[in-house]
Order: sequence, then structure tokens, then C-alpha cells
Amino acid sequence: MLPTLPFTLRVTLSVVLFLLPWHWTPVAAGGAVALTSSNFDTHIAQHELVFINFYADWCRFSQILGPVFDEAAQKIEEEFKDKSKVLFGKVDCDQETSIASRYRITKYPTLKLVRNGSVLKKEYRGQRSVEAITS
Repeated sequence: MLPTLPFTLRVTLSVVLFLLPWHWTPVAAGGAVALTSSNFDTHIAQHELVFINFYADWCRFSQILGPVFDEAAQKIEEEFKDKSKVLFGKVDCDQETSIASRYRITKYPTLKLVRNGSVLKKEYRGQRSVEAITS
């Protein structure tokens, strides 16, 4: 006979088991490009439009958006044959603090659009689904 677990432990285990696939799901090929201090300015200069996901690994909402953003990046990459037009990038703000400071990132995830090297004043506030992001 199996022992009965306390309610709080059952809830905790359920949450952990629910979130594990998101945390351990590998990024699909063709997902968003990891932007770092060493490649950030180059990518901004080489693309007309750069859509950036500023995230933190510990943030629950960043963990949820990550796979959606990568899938949207893959979809856009397939649709745009000219690779200099559009890029989906992602910045790990805990690792790339200088980029996060430069763009005044204070909450996660933050989605910003850079057009011809200039950041648009408003950040993306629309729905966070592949369909909404790519249309």
C-alpha cells in the first residue's frame, strides 16, 4: 500500500512535472538567435528589422514565452528568404547585463522591435502566440 502524500506536496509535484517539459525542451533549429555583447551590434546593423525577446531564465513568463518566440522565429525564417530583412533575437538579461541596461529592461520578458538600427518607442504588448507574433 502506497502512503498518501500531503496536499501541498502533491501540488508542488504537479507543478514541477508540468513545468519540466518547458525547461528541458531543446531549442529547435532555426529558432531565435542568441544575442550577446559580441554579436549584438553586428546583427542590428545587418538586418532591417530585429524583434528581440529580453528574458531571464528564472522568470516563469520568460520560460513560457521562450518556445513560442523560437517557433515564431522559425516560421518567419521560413517565410523570408532574404536573411537580411528580419531577425528574431533573444537576450539573456542575467548574462548580458550591458545590453539589458542599454535598452532599460526592468521586467521580463520584454519584447522590443528595432528597425534600421533604431528602437521603436513602444515595446510589443500584443498577444504572445505564434500566430499573433508572426502576423
